[in-house]
Amino acid sequence: MVLNSGFRESVVRKHFNFISLCYCDWQSAQEIYELADVCSSAASVVFGNKRKLRAISHTAGVVHKLGFQRLKALLDQSFFDFATTLPFIGPITVRHLAKNLGVDAAKPDRHLARLAKQFGYSSVDDMCSTLAGITGDSLSVTDIVLWRFQEQAKTHASGTTRTALAT
Repeated sequence: MVLNSGFRESVVRKHFNFISLCYCDWQSAQEIYELADVCSSAASVVFGNKRKLRAISHTAGVVHKLGFQRLKALLDQSFFDFATTLPFIGPITVRHLAKNLGVDAAKPDRHLARLAKQFGYSSVDDMCSTLAGITGDSLSVTDIVLWRFQEQAKTHASGTTRTALAT
């Protein structure tokens, strides 16, 4: 989540296995926290945003200090309030994090915000709630279907798909 904010997912995916290795394959929040400088320095070889890399170690420290059960309880009590206290988790990113962790939410990213405006909705939540009510799907499913539609429309508009299909 932290790495993807402001970057295309494909950019992060290209280096994610190496970054994971640098952060002990995400096995121990305590190790990541205690080896913060080593982890961040090693990962910076392929990912240059050191503030984001340090944010991963900081978040691991929060997980380690609170313990998983306490962290889970805080997220269950007030997911959006607590999660936004973590570095690089803002009002839009928190919605994406929520979706990744199974909370039924739509994320107001630029793609969906543009689509909501285009169709006269006051917000992404309003658009996704309306469509979810009609289709019977969850907010999260509605969000991803609309997001993928926007991504495919962008690909078609750029000619990438037509070129790939013509070969």
